Amino acid sequence: MTPERAPTRVALLGLGRVGRDVYTLASTRPDVRIVSCYSRNPDHASQDLGSLAGGDRAGVVVGGDLDEVLTTPADVAIVATTPFLVDASELILRCIGAGLDVLATTEELAAPHLVDPAMTARLDEAAQQHGVTLLQVGVNPGFVFDVLPLTLTGVAWDVQSFHGRRVVEVRHFSEAILRRAGLGLTAEVARDLVERGRLRGHIGLEYSMTILADSIGLPIDRFQSTLQPLIAERPTPTREFTVPAGQTVGFIQIVEGFHRDQPRFALEEVVHAEPSAIGMESGDDIDFEGEHPIHVKIRPGLHAQRGVAAMVVNSIVRVEAAPAGLIRSVDLPVARPRYR
Repeated sequence: MTPERAPTRVALLGLGRVGRDVYTLASTRPDVRIVSCYSRNPDHASQDLGSLAGGDRAGVVVGGDLDEVLTTPADVAIVATTPFLVDASELILRCIGAGLDVLATTEELAAPHLVDPAMTARLDEAAQQHGVTLLQVGVNPGFVFDVLPLTLTGVAWDVQSFHGRRVVEVRHFSEAILRRAGLGLTAEVARDLVERGRLRGHIGLEYSMTILADSIGLPIDRFQSTLQPLIAERPTPTREFTVPAGQTVGFIQIVEGFHRDQPRFALEEVVHAEPSAIGMESGDDIDFEGEHPIHVKIRPGLHAQRGVAAMVVNSIVRVEAAPAGLIRSVDLPVARPRYR
């Protein structure tokens, strides 16, 4: 008889929506035990993690001192704090220094060499030196436009071109995410922010495209991107505020990738508080053109927040088994739940 495996001890860093969902899901898995928690939000300090996540008491107190949190013996750190590498890197390095494998939802970590080559090398060297794995996980990037389409290419005769579209309804997102997406701006302000590169849209399309293109041997020579703010024709409510008519209620973002000066890849992200108002529905579309085209539609679309939490929890087993260093999701077995 195979001996029963001890639960993986997890340090949870970050208690936004994704962090709370990670706790909620992990608490149902017998092979995972969250043993410590860190939050930069002073309102979270000294609260019980389970109560803060909206459930029963967990017996884990949220700490605001990272050094103290990392003294609790653990196996894996989950970092769910920010999409930006510059803001997450030191936190990740401290987890690596504590000897923990790290799962990070940081979108820019999907292709960090495009963001900060020096920090990329530093993270990889630190992980190898401490014998641990650093892995970016998520839905987009992390699955829908990289891992999933790459898996589909296994039955493709050839790949002449690839197009992906994701439509996300964001009415239930937090105010911080809605503001970062540019909702509630006048058209003039939105256009100005786009022109100055201050309104970026979704973070990750170029990273997913790079992962997919490099994996099939069609590296991207250059990107071409557009971002079109969408204007509300009538007042549109969200969980946090109502967008008045005449202000931004979402955006359409398109990124094209060129290989040998030919447009071979295109990704489209439509973010809207109410997609039906513009004749769309939440969903994910993956289209490969070639000798035998492949067309996949997912309805409703993959959940933008709970899907990330699922990818995190379902990746714990694979990050523990992965080689040391900064690793890509496409180079590992697919994430999956483990119930025993």
